[in-house]
Amino acid sequence: RGGQWLQEEDWGYCWEDSGEVWDARDQATCNERGGQWLQEEDWGYCWEDSGEVWDARDEATCNERDGIWESADPQDPQNSDGWCMSEWDEANYEPAGEYNELTGCWIEAYEDGSVYESCDDGSGSWFDPLTGETQTWSPATYDAESGCTTQTYNGFTETWCEDGTSYWEDEEGGVNISSYDEERGCWTDTYADGSSSVYCEDGFSSYTDANGNTETWAAPEINVDPATGCTIEVYDDWTNTWCPNGDSSWEDADGTRGSYNAQTGCSETFYPDGGQDTWCEDGSGSYTNPDGETDSWGATEYDSETGCYTQVYSDGSSTWCDDGTSIWTDEFGNSSTYTYDEELGCGTEVFDDGAISTWCEDGSGTWIDPEGNVETWTAPVITIDEATGCTTEEYDTGEIWTWCEDGTTTFTDIDGNTDSWTPPQEEIREDGAIVLTYDDGTVEIINPDGSLRLTWPDGTWFEEEFMEDGSLVQRYSDGSTYVEFADGTSKYTDPYGQTSRTISIGEGDSLGWVTQYDDGSTYTEYENGRASYTDPSGFSVEIIVDPETGVRTETSSDGTVIREAPDGSFSVIYPDGTRDSGVYNPDGDLVMTYADGSSSIVREDGSETFTDPYGITTIVTYDEEGRRTEISSDGWTSTTSPDGSSIRVTYPDGYVENTVISSDGSYVTTGSDGSSIRYDAETQQTTFADPSGSIEVLRVDQDGNEVLTNSNGETIEFNPLANTSSFIDAEGNTQISERTENGGYLITLEDGTVLELDPTGKPLNSDTAITETDSTLSIDWEANSISGNAVGNVEWDKETNTLSSWTLEDNTFRKLDIDDDGSMTMEVDGETFKYDPATGVTGVNDIFYELGETIINTSGAGSATISEDGMTFTVDYDGVSATAVTGATGVTVEIDGEIYEFSY
Repeated sequence: RGGQWLQEEDWGYCWEDSGEVWDARDQATCNERGGQWLQEEDWGYCWEDSGEVWDARDEATCNERDGIWESADPQDPQNSDGWCMSEWDEANYEPAGEYNELTGCWIEAYEDGSVYESCDDGSGSWFDPLTGETQTWSPATYDAESGCTTQTYNGFTETWCEDGTSYWEDEEGGVNISSYDEERGCWTDTYADGSSSVYCEDGFSSYTDANGNTETWAAPEINVDPATGCTIEVYDDWTNTWCPNGDSSWEDADGTRGSYNAQTGCSETFYPDGGQDTWCEDGSGSYTNPDGETDSWGATEYDSETGCYTQVYSDGSSTWCDDGTSIWTDEFGNSSTYTYDEELGCGTEVFDDGAISTWCEDGSGTWIDPEGNVETWTAPVITIDEATGCTTEEYDTGEIWTWCEDGTTTFTDIDGNTDSWTPPQEEIREDGAIVLTYDDGTVEIINPDGSLRLTWPDGTWFEEEFMEDGSLVQRYSDGSTYVEFADGTSKYTDPYGQTSRTISIGEGDSLGWVTQYDDGSTYTEYENGRASYTDPSGFSVEIIVDPETGVRTETSSDGTVIREAPDGSFSVIYPDGTRDSGVYNPDGDLVMTYADGSSSIVREDGSETFTDPYGITTIVTYDEEGRRTEISSDGWTSTTSPDGSSIRVTYPDGYVENTVISSDGSYVTTGSDGSSIRYDAETQQTTFADPSGSIEVLRVDQDGNEVLTNSNGETIEFNPLANTSSFIDAEGNTQISERTENGGYLITLEDGTVLELDPTGKPLNSDTAITETDSTLSIDWEANSISGNAVGNVEWDKETNTLSSWTLEDNTFRKLDIDDDGSMTMEVDGETFKYDPATGVTGVNDIFYELGETIINTSGAGSATISEDGMTFTVDYDGVSATAVTGATGVTVEIDGEIYEFSY
C-alpha cells in the first residue's frame, strides 16, 4: 500500500510520511523541515509553533497569548508539564449549520451524508452514512446531593461523580462500577458479572473472574544503573530497560528479547527458536528464520521529481507514488503497475505481458489476458429483507450468497446446489458454562475453567481438560485418552488399553520425537522429514529426504521402495519386482503406470486420462472458467467449481452426491438418498450418516491411527504405518492383525484362531493356489461338498477383462465379461445372460423408473419396487406381498400383515 513499516519492540504499525513537520520521526529530519524536536524520556516528536494559544508549551508563553494554563499535576509544583487552553467565550459562540427554533437544536449536514445535531438542553445525535447507524445522547443531569452527573448514550446510562466514581450500563442492562482509591493510588473496576480488575499507579494489578478466582501482577522492581543512567523495570514476566540516550531493551518470560538503538534508529528482536528480525527507521530491515535463511530489504528512497518512493527487496522492488500509483517488479524483471480511480471506485493493474485486471468496489470487474480476450463480471444484485434480517447477493454466474443477522449463511452454486450453515443455539448455565447446540444434534459444553465436552448425535463424545500441573488431558468415548504433559512429553492410550509415550530428542536441525508403544514398536520423526518405524516383529520402514534434491525415499524391510520427487514424479518397486512409476515425457506430461495394469496421464493444461485395471477410462478436462469435469466410460460424471468449493458427482444409476467445501477445509457431502458425510477440519473428525439415521464417526488419533466407531458400538482401528487393522465389537470381542518381519500378516480371531497371510494378502498354509502372469490371474482350490471334495478354478484374463470359473463336482463352466459401460455378460454352460444395471437381466427381469421409484418386473408372476430414498423395498409374488423398511437400528419386514423385526 506504499507505507513504511515501523517496528516497536513486539508490535509495529504502517505509516506514510506526508513530508510535513509533524511526520518527522527523528531530530535531523525535524530540523530540516523547520520544526522543533521535543524529547520525552524514551521517545520524541517534531512540533511546529503556529503562534496560537494551543501551541504554547509552557506557562509563560501561554500567559503571553492570553491562554489558561492547565497543569498536568496540580499537586506537584515541580512538574512543569501541562497544556494551554483558550478562554471560552460562550456569548460569541455560534455552532455551524441551521438552528431549529421549534426543537432548539443546531443541525449540520455534511457532504458525505453525515448529520450532526446539538440541542440547547445538551442532547444531540450523530448519523453515520457508512454504517447507517445513529448515535444519540441525552442532556447531562447533575445531582447536587450526590455530586454525580448522569447522561444516557444510545439507550445506556453513564454516571460519573466528583469523588472519581463512575457507573455505566452494558448491553445486557448490567451495572458496572469504576472507583479510585486516593490513599492506595488504585483504580478498581467492578463488572456486572461479578468480575473485577485493579490497576495501581505503582504498577500493581489484579483480575478476579466471576467465580472469585484471582490472578495478580506485582508492581515492578525499578532500579537505575548509576554507570549508564538506564532505568530497569523488572515485572513478573517482563523486563524493560530505558536509557537517557534513547536506547532501550526488553525481554519476556519465554526468552524473546529485543533492543532499540537510538543512534542507528534500528530495532532488533531475537526469538527462542533462533529467528531474528531487524527494523530501521529508514525503512530497511531483515528477517532470519530458525534455519538461518535471511531475507533483507533496503532503505526507502524518495524521488521528489517523480513523487515516488522505492524500496528494494531480495526478491524484487516496490515503488509507490504520491498520485496513488504503485509498481512491483520481481527479481526476474517482470512488473505490474497499479492505479486507482477514486471517481469510479475502481483499481486497475497492468502487467508487462499486456494483461489487465480491473476490480471495482461495487463488485464488478474486467480481466483482459495477454492475447486480448476479455472477461467481465457485473456487480452483484443486493437485496435486504428487513423482516428476516437477511442480505442476499446474486452474481451473474448464478451463485447466490445469503447471510442473516442470526448468523445463518446460505450458498447456492452455479449448478443450483445449496448449502446452508445455521449457528448453534447458545445457553449460559448458572455455573457459567456455555452450551452450544448445533442443528445436527451435536452439543458442545465449554466450562468456565476452559474444559469442554463435545457430544455427537450418535452419543459418542470427546472431553478436554487442563490440569493444575499444566498438563492437557483428552478423553474419547471409545475409551482412548491422550495426555500432553507440561514438559512437552505425551502419553496416548488407545481403545484396547495399549499405550504410547512420546518424547523429544535432539535440537536444531536434529530435533525429533520418539514414540514408544507398549507392544514394542517405535516411531521416530525429525524436523527435516526423516522418519522410521519398527514394529515388534521386526518389520520396519525408513524414510529419508535428500536436502539438496528434495527426493523422499521410503524403504520397507519387505523390500518395497518408494521414491517421490518434488516435481511430482515417483516410483514404487514391490518385493516381487513389479513397479509403479510416474515420469515426465518430452511434452511435459506426467505419465504414470501401475503394477495392477492401470495407467494415467496428467498434462500441463491440467487435463488427465486415467484407465483402471478393467479398462474403464476417465477423462478430466477444465473449461475456460476453470471448472473441472470428469467423465468415465462406465457412466460416472463429476463436476468441480472453479474455486474448488463445490463438487457434484453423478453415479451410473442416477444417484447424485453434492459436496460443499469451506475455506478452512471442512466439507459437507449430501446424497440424493438422504445420506451425508461431514468433515470438521478443526477436529479432523468425519461423520457418516446413512438414510436410515445410522451414524459412523471417523477420527485420527494422536498416533496417526484411523479410528472408526458406529452406532452399533463397534470400533475399527487402522494403523497406516504397519498397514494393519484391529476390530472390537459391542461385546468387547476383538480381532487383531499385525505385521511379520518379511512384511506378511498375522490375524488373530476372537476365538484365538491365527491366520497367516503373505505380503500381498494371500493366505499361507492353505489348499488355495494363486498364480499370476502379466496377462492372467488364476486361483485353484479344494473345498468340501455334498459328494466329496470338489476342485474349482477361477481365471481372470486381464487383457480382455474376462472372468471364467470351472467346478469339477458338477462340471459346470461359467464365463463373465464386463463391458466399459458397467454391464456384464455371463455364459453358463452355453446359455447367455446379460445384466445391465439400468435395465435388468435379459430374459429374467426388467428395470424401469417411475416418479423416483425403481420398479423391477420378473419373467414370472412377481415384481419388486424400491422407493426413491432406497429405504423401502416391496415385493409382490403370486398374491403374497412383503415390505421391508430400513430404520436406524434394524429392518422391519411385514408379510401379509405379520410384522418381523431384524436388528443390525
